[in-house]
Amino acid sequence: MNSEIERRISELCRVGVISEVQPEKGLCRVSFGERVSPLSPWFTRRAGKDKEFWHPDIGEQAIYFSPYGDGSEGFVMVGLFSNKMPLPEGTKEGLHIVEYEDGTRMEYDRVNHVFSFTDSHGSAIKMAGGYIDLLPAIRVRIRKGGK
Repeated sequence: MNSEIERRISELCRVGVISEVQPEKGLCRVSFGERVSPLSPWFTRRAGKDKEFWHPDIGEQAIYFSPYGDGSEGFVMVGLFSNKMPLPEGTKEGLHIVEYEDGTRMEYDRVNHVFSFTDSHGSAIKMAGGYIDLLPAIRVRIRKGGK
């Protein structure tokens, strides 16, 4: 194999860290030690008629894909946990967690069928077994048919 082909293959997919984010443009850069990618778009769950926007954080681990292997064009897949950006506390089988930097957290436990939302001030909503708890003080029972 010639050296140009080897170089292009090595540039197809690289793991790095987000080093710059331009949220208003939907672009970011990935650092690979001393080298950095060009400003590139990141993957999102939806970008059609329905949209979801959540920009990456500086320091978040990511994968840079360069389809032609030249590094000048590419796109970024974010969301790799690392020592610097670890898993949320309490992760387990069947638990979906969305956690924000300020401590606000949403969880759905599909094994036990419990949804909970806790804000950064400690207020919480928990839904389980036909009850809605507005913590710390209120419990409401939901009955089928309104009785």
